[in-house]
Amino acid sequence: MPSNALRRVPLSSPEEAIRAIEEDGGVILTDFTSVSEVEEVNSDMAPFMSAEDLDSPQAGRTNCSLVYGRSKVAREDWLNNDDLLTIVNHFLRTTDFQWGAQRSQDALISMAFTILTKPGTEGTGYHRDDHIWQTTHKSQEASGYQKGSDLGINLMVPGTDSTKEIGATKIIPGSHLWGDGHEANPEDGVHAEMKMGEAFVFLASAVHAGSPNLSAETRIMHTFFFCRGWVRQEDNQFVWWKREEVEKWSQKAQKLAGYIGNTDVGTCNFKQPLDSLRLLDSIST
Repeated sequence: MPSNALRRVPLSSPEEAIRAIEEDGGVILTDFTSVSEVEEVNSDMAPFMSAEDLDSPQAGRTNCSLVYGRSKVAREDWLNNDDLLTIVNHFLRTTDFQWGAQRSQDALISMAFTILTKPGTEGTGYHRDDHIWQTTHKSQEASGYQKGSDLGINLMVPGTDSTKEIGATKIIPGSHLWGDGHEANPEDGVHAEMKMGEAFVFLASAVHAGSPNLSAETRIMHTFFFCRGWVRQEDNQFVWWKREEVEKWSQKAQKLAGYIGNTDVGTCNFKQPLDSLRLLDSIST
């Protein structure tokens, strides 16, 4: 049965975190990172947070994208942490058999952005983040969670302490089990309150909402979406990063972004995207 409050589990206990997510739809990871690393990512993103071309989905709220390439700590230390990827790939790894051989595709990073919510900003309505893929949901309330039913999973790392007053995300525990048409009762929402250094992981099928910022402080939230390896990534960052920049990333980071690793989908000229970029540069010079 879903819990009435979000459970808090150490990142170093991924199996316990997986159980909590299967039952509740999300979990708070208590030892995700250090305050100094959060402050470093805040600093990495600070020059871009005041840019004129930021996406503003509503008054007082802005989205600053491309965190994956702009912050080494976020890319290499947070998103490619082995325990985190154990959790992510439990839900998003796709395995099948072709011609007697087993194939597996791990998750990709779908989007990486920082959300700024200024004082006085109103909240958002309840929604599911997998709506971008026009996902339909069959009820799992009787059967319990069915592994393989989700296309995405999300990670939120607060750049400031995330309290109810400052606008902590609300989630309805157990809503990832709902079929389409199930109405959300706002009173069932639970705030994902976190200290800096903690993180919130939740399924893209979980019903959640942004809360109003009733404080005098701007809320900073570093937000990362993962998707299955064969799903169209929400942010097409391939058009942004030059080959020289991608070459500086670890191979794990290149794979998570989709530049290497999959020979079935996402190729370019029948090659890995990074190999095609190398070929293009050699032709250009």
